[in-house]
Amino acid sequence: MNKIKDQNAKSEGFTLVEMAVVMVITGVLVGSFLSMYSGYLERKRIEDTESDIQAIAKAVDAYFQQYGFYPCPARRDIGAGNANYGVAMDCDLPPPAPAPAVVEIPVGIDLDGVAGVDKTVNLRFGAVPFDDLSLFIDYNVLTTTTNPIRKRSRVRGEDTIDAYGNQYTYVVTVEQATDRFEEGHGGVQIYDEFASTPLASTDVPVSKNGDFIIVSHGANGVGAWNSQGNRVALCSTGLSNEERENCDEDELFIDSLRYDNQGGNFYDDHLAHVEWFPYFLWEESLVNTNAVNSKNTGNVGIGEENPQDKLHIKDGNLQAYNSFGSSFSPSMGTDDDGRVLAQRICTEDGAECFDPDALHNNTIRCNAPNQAMVGVANNAAVCVPLNIPNTTINCGGGRYLRAYGFNVNSNSWTSSCTTIPAPLVP
Repeated sequence: MNKIKDQNAKSEGFTLVEMAVVMVITGVLVGSFLSMYSGYLERKRIEDTESDIQAIAKAVDAYFQQYGFYPCPARRDIGAGNANYGVAMDCDLPPPAPAPAVVEIPVGIDLDGVAGVDKTVNLRFGAVPFDDLSLFIDYNVLTTTTNPIRKRSRVRGEDTIDAYGNQYTYVVTVEQATDRFEEGHGGVQIYDEFASTPLASTDVPVSKNGDFIIVSHGANGVGAWNSQGNRVALCSTGLSNEERENCDEDELFIDSLRYDNQGGNFYDDHLAHVEWFPYFLWEESLVNTNAVNSKNTGNVGIGEENPQDKLHIKDGNLQAYNSFGSSFSPSMGTDDDGRVLAQRICTEDGAECFDPDALHNNTIRCNAPNQAMVGVANNAAVCVPLNIPNTTINCGGGRYLRAYGFNVNSNSWTSSCTTIPAPLVP
């Protein structure tokens, strides 16, 4: 009998080894893709949080420009569905219970730059009061409404939740969040990554009297409250000093570079803060309605981009006169002429200075007999003898004596002759 050959008996296929190799390669490719995609998602979360936190800070500042003070924080321990969710507390009233959801602490601040406490203010910790900021938040800027990673409904409260699902912490100086606003009296202090760890008294803050600060506590959520009003993670030991400063609810914050490696230096927070700078550099004096006062804390330049003194005038003159005084209106009296008051008058390079009080105190004078003062140099009188020598001066033909006097440089009496000009020809 003839056997019919089965054409499929030796059909081709993958061996177990080949399948294993394919699976390994596929796993490597998928793993690489997932790793890259995970990195992309995290970068996107960072970018979104940075963008949103700046937009919210601008909204808080816009609120200030509208009302003249900052909004008080909202409570952190309530979530959507509560009537007070996102509603600012009243900073004129004591903070409502319970702690630690609402925290208020006293802070001593330095106002004059001299070491010491000049005044005590209060900081209140809470959430962003989105209900009060609804007119000032630009939803076209906030990424939460268009970001494909965080697909959420366009609810105002959701736009004050960071990319990790937690509420931003909003800290404001209580005295800046009422209609009794006191400019320059902020109690928030911010340091950068160059500060000591832990902070030392020699560290200089980048913002000494900040009015408010907004904090995202990052992916680990240490110190944050979530959108349901629950604390995410306690501020505990084992954190980096930078992370701990941003969650321990005192006046000190650190705005550092991001450091993702878990351990003693881990840092993933995001901050936005505002320090008071006067919108109007000149204001009417509170003690004299006819005077104005400069609110600028630095130097003022006139024709000078980089003033080196409190008043720096470049290529110009400083004139002092009273337009209502004797020069313009004699009836106003003679005692109100303009005056320039100065303790020292110096050359442009500051190398030589003159003390005007020396004239007032009668210390610049010629004390020797038979002398006359002809000038002032080096804060002393320039004196010449009054005994004019009996001498004959001969200028020569065609010349005449133009001057005769005491030369302080040569310390002698000298004469000056000049040529007689030719007569005019009619």
